Amino acid sequence: MGDSQQQAPIHRFPVGESVRSTCSLAFGYFGTFLRAAWLPVVLYVVGSLGLARQGVPMILLEDIAGPGAATKYLIGPGGLGEYMLYTTAVQLLMVPAATVWIRLTVLGPPEDGRFLLLSLGRAEVQYVLAYVLIILLASLLAVAGALAVSIAGGILGFLMVLFGFGWTVSLTELIGTVGSVFALAVFIFVIARLVPVLGRASFGRRLAVSQVWRKTKPASAELFWATLIIAGTMMLAQFLINLILGTVLSGAETLIGGAIGATFQVFTILLGAVFTGRVYAFFEAA
Repeated sequence: MGDSQQQAPIHRFPVGESVRSTCSLAFGYFGTFLRAAWLPVVLYVVGSLGLARQGVPMILLEDIAGPGAATKYLIGPGGLGEYMLYTTAVQLLMVPAATVWIRLTVLGPPEDGRFLLLSLGRAEVQYVLAYVLIILLASLLAVAGALAVSIAGGILGFLMVLFGFGWTVSLTELIGTVGSVFALAVFIFVIARLVPVLGRASFGRRLAVSQVWRKTKPASAELFWATLIIAGTMMLAQFLINLILGTVLSGAETLIGGAIGATFQVFTILLGAVFTGRVYAFFEAA
């Protein structure tokens, strides 16, 4: 499990092998991964059950106009703000598991087979900071990409009208769709290029974002497709599970659906951690 990938030119990052090895490690050594971080996993599942039981706070349209209703809904007891804080806290419970799983992927299990009950330290803090930083950078560049497409579309529309070609609603919708797809592609592209930053954070190393960005440049396309395959598979599976749970389970069975959903989330986090470990190991060895 801890064997490092063979050294190879960075521009030949193995997309298929990385995806296959990620899945085979996550499935084949699931018991070992679970044993390495069972406490945060249990805490996460319990917290997720609490979220499922509580549900997202709702407010009726006729209540919005009431005095102080919106403020109470956002920051009052049992309101949306409290729910979001609780949701964030539950998600943070999996940070120790993610860092342990990344290190386990790269190094393999310890010789004595023993794992810390709960890993909390510099690596976990850096992981959270790295995660937030990557999401912010990816989001900003994605928005910039969408704006660029919109501006280009506006210029195109102006030229079409200027030369008498006319402009239709369908063209406006097409430009909006292209902008959304382009923004999503930029978002995934940035995350793919910076995946090794999460690996560095998991070992408590300096994030070195600019250095990682330069190092992953020759393998940009390969990283993009590998990340897209992993993320796309997880999103599709999540959609199907939510669809099935929403159709089959309701009412008193919400906790059952919450338990199934939380278990799936644990596996998706594991899959992402293993993929991060494989990518990090590749670029460290290259």
